[in-house]
Amino acid sequence: MIPRFRPQLSLSEVASFVGSSSGDLATFEKEAAAYFGTTEVVWFPLARTAVQAYLATLNKKGDIAVSPLNCLALGQAILASGNQPYYVDVQGYNADPNRLAAALQRTETIAAIPVSLWGTEGQVFSSDKPLLYDYALRTLDAKLPSLKPNDAVAYSFNWGKPLDSLNGALLCGKSPEKAEQWRQFRDNHSLTSSWPREFNRAFTLAVALSPMGFSFARKFHQLGMGKNLTGKHNEFPNDDWFRYPTKALLDLTLKRIKSRNALKSRRVAQIETYFQLLAPLTGIGLPPKTEFFSHFPIEVSDSKSLHEHLLKKGIYTSLDLFSKLLCDYPKLQGSSDGPLASARHLTKSTLQLPLYYHLTSAQQSEIATAISEWEGSHVNLTQKRSSQ
Repeated sequence: MIPRFRPQLSLSEVASFVGSSSGDLATFEKEAAAYFGTTEVVWFPLARTAVQAYLATLNKKGDIAVSPLNCLALGQAILASGNQPYYVDVQGYNADPNRLAAALQRTETIAAIPVSLWGTEGQVFSSDKPLLYDYALRTLDAKLPSLKPNDAVAYSFNWGKPLDSLNGALLCGKSPEKAEQWRQFRDNHSLTSSWPREFNRAFTLAVALSPMGFSFARKFHQLGMGKNLTGKHNEFPNDDWFRYPTKALLDLTLKRIKSRNALKSRRVAQIETYFQLLAPLTGIGLPPKTEFFSHFPIEVSDSKSLHEHLLKKGIYTSLDLFSKLLCDYPKLQGSSDGPLASARHLTKSTLQLPLYYHLTSAQQSEIATAISEWEGSHVNLTQKRSSQ
């Protein structure tokens, strides 16, 4: 079986959480800043908490311009900060740059969050209003755009990300004053570190997504992340949003950051393999070439049919990861600049293929062969139906 993702966690890394003391955030942030090429870095337990802190410390409430084709956690963070989303339709996978620029001209809009969906390269904007660049999936690139003092970039190291430890995120910026505000917001909301909690999560991930454990674990959603095992997600988080990290977690995150070049090289090779294998298939729409995909997104006429075909062969894809727009969730309706037709089309036509460090070229060939088989049978079935 091929899961939609498999963490890099080794048994020794899992064991390192046992009895771990609280981490030294000041030292970690200083070391991380050197790798990400900025002077101001603030650690958060999750990207959603980093987004919440950034928006809450703007000290102004209003609309946040964003694409509706996004992770639910981003919408939750906007609401938690006391703001409302204002949706602009997409061009490609990310927010249409012209629509986002127009949204920033609205009096009600106080900030925008340009997101690089699946790691695709997004636009860099020029605006007097605050901009938070969501680079949660671009940690292997880590090239900061030009930032104003009230701008920031958010990176994430949560499991399933290209540079994954266990959990964690960074807010990177230029202003020491803003960084101190983010830090104070985090400290005012955070619970103490808990090595049993981190160990339990690491152990569960390592076992549930191991080659032997996956087929068993996927049947038991009570693990707390069962829906994620099969490419689905929970609508509401069941973990603590704010909690200090252990030393083991920070050490593991720095280990991943320092091995970024090696991780990047492997990801580049895997993406190139997918392009080579899938390019001959005429019924598959390939994404724009980029080095930093978190999943490998393809467009097909019947994503549900392909998902079910691959599932029968033990290949798990992310059909439901972006099956709804943010505005389709309760309390996240917000307002928009139009019908969001392009974004809604992608929710029905996009399927995310597995992409993670341990994915082998042989497994990628297995996936491509299965897609080719589906394409042939799907075309024949469509032709048969049209002739009846």
